[in-house]
Amino acid sequence: MLSAFEQSLRQGCKDEPEWRREHGKLYAEPPSVKQARREEVRRAVQNGEPRSAVMSADSVSALLASMTATDAKYGAL
Repeated sequence: MLSAFEQSLRQGCKDEPEWRREHGKLYAEPPSVKQARREEVRRAVQNGEPRSAVMSADSVSALLASMTATDAKYGAL
């Protein structure tokens, strides 16, 4: 269903830059998640943790799920 929506959205765009903007909006991180991630980073930095060690288990799970979905979409093994 999302694929059909993407196709109709793409057909409604007049050029490639507009399509990229719309596609970015479609897959953008919700503001509440973005704010929570910023707070997580801020707390970690205040506690002296290195920035590379800031991802929570939930963030890692979300990243892996996103990568798996992208791989499935494009037929990667």
